[in-house]
Amino acid sequence: EDVDRLNAAIVLSRERLTRFEVEVRHKHVKTAEVRWSLLRSTPSRCPDGSTLWNGIELDITERKRAEAALLAGEGALRESEARYRRLVDLAPEPLLVQQDGQIVYCNEAAVRLYGAESPARLLGTPLFDRVHPDDLPIAVERTRDAAQGVRLPVREFRHLRLDGSEVAVAATTGPVEWQGRPAMLVFASDI
Repeated sequence: EDVDRLNAAIVLSRERLTRFEVEVRHKHVKTAEVRWSLLRSTPSRCPDGSTLWNGIELDITERKRAEAALLAGEGALRESEARYRRLVDLAPEPLLVQQDGQIVYCNEAAVRLYGAESPARLLGTPLFDRVHPDDLPIAVERTRDAAQGVRLPVREFRHLRLDGSEVAVAATTGPVEWQGRPAMLVFASDI
C-alpha cells in the first residue's frame, strides 16, 4: 500500500510540479527491519522535458514507534478508565465528584440517596446545597483540608434530599483528577 501511495504522489507531483511529502515503510536492505521514512521532494522541469527531483529522505522510525506506543498507552488508559467508571457506576454506595463547587458526576446510588429522578437532576448543582446548613461549616472546612491532602476520617453529616428532607450520612472526601482538573470525590453512605 505504501508503494502505491508513493507512486501516486510522485505522478501527481510530476504532473503539477508541486512538492510532495509521503511517509512510507520499507525494509532495511541489510537487516530486513521495517523502517519508516518521510520523503519530501519538489520537482522542476528540465529543458529537455525530463523532471529533476530535489528532495530529502528522513528516517522517522523512532517517531513512528513512539506514536504507536503512545496510542497503545492511550488505548490502555481508556480501557482502564472505562473499567473504573463501570466500577464506580455500579458501586452500591453513593459517590459524587465535586469540581469548582458543582456536582460533575454522581452514580445511581447517589441519585437514589438524594431522591433525584436521574443524574441530570444533580449534575451542575452545588454539592453544598445537599448539606444541612448546620453542618455546612464543617463540610466546607473538611473539603478544604482534603484538597490540601489531609486524609479525613468518615464523619456523620446531615444531607438534604431534593425534596428538602434530611438524611443522615457517613461521609468523607478526597482529591481526584476529573477530566484533567482537580476535583473532590465524595463518599456519602446512608446511615
